[in-house]
Amino acid sequence: MTLRQQENPVNEHAERVSSELAGLFKAVNIGGFHRPESPGLPGTRFELLLDGAFDGRDFSDFVGFSHAASELLSDELNSPQAQQAKGGYLLLNHSTHQEKLFLSVVLLRMRQGITLADDLSFTEVDELNLDTLHMAARINLTDWRTEASERYIAFKIGRQAKDVTHYFSNFIGCRDYTAAKADTRSLVSVTRDFCVRRNLSESETLGVRRHVEELCRERLAAGAPVLLEDISNLLDARYPPQTEEDGGLFLTIAQEDYGLTNSPAIDKTALRALVRFSGNTKKLAISFDADLLGSAVRYDRNTKSLTIMDLPDNLIDDLEKTTG
Repeated sequence: MTLRQQENPVNEHAERVSSELAGLFKAVNIGGFHRPESPGLPGTRFELLLDGAFDGRDFSDFVGFSHAASELLSDELNSPQAQQAKGGYLLLNHSTHQEKLFLSVVLLRMRQGITLADDLSFTEVDELNLDTLHMAARINLTDWRTEASERYIAFKIGRQAKDVTHYFSNFIGCRDYTAAKADTRSLVSVTRDFCVRRNLSESETLGVRRHVEELCRERLAAGAPVLLEDISNLLDARYPPQTEEDGGLFLTIAQEDYGLTNSPAIDKTALRALVRFSGNTKKLAISFDADLLGSAVRYDRNTKSLTIMDLPDNLIDDLEKTTG
């Protein structure tokens, strides 16, 4: 193990690395440090190390902290279950974003690139792969220290078998991270339940689904957390509750019926269920944008059937040739 003896200077190269890595921490899994089963017991080794090195504003000795963290990772890599794990370069980056402090812990790997030699011939060159997160954790130090949220670590674990990649989550000491797809599916269900319990019309229901989807995508694009409280307030403002009990209904359903925290992890693909209807059997698959319901697509509750207008030209042509 080779250790750097001083921090990297904050120059254009460091700024680029920090910026490019921060942009990759979107739509990842969210969690926190493992909590001891009994109160009073010490936390994980990494959290204890972090607690002793970070005073809430800055690190007393960032180089020393980095070296100690590297030793922890080395211990995990020497465990039997990590024998097939690939190596790399451990990068620890302390940064500020939107007035909050973050610590990124990233395992970087090299990749081969192509460049031009002095004689303008093509030649291979090794470079850091800054396009893909293999093993990484981004800790919101502000939320962790102030206990503002239970989910303050964004995780990215490699695609290899869990028995190979588990060493990294052990190294950080993260609680079993929440799958973004599961959280997002629950969010879709909360949206549906909200519309039913508020007795919203078909057009209002489609509007609610669109507002929730748009807010989520806006926050993801900005790298900001999606807060259920914000969604709830938005829906109450656009669809004022008729009774005092209905105020904050979205947040109530999310937390009491589905056990979601105020900042669920969001998966972009699963989020599409808010603005599309889809279903399939072994021989049939149907999918269409939600705003087509009532116009190009009509549903009959009595017969449980769909009527589809404005069919695609290529489908019409194929049907005409087949049935003619």
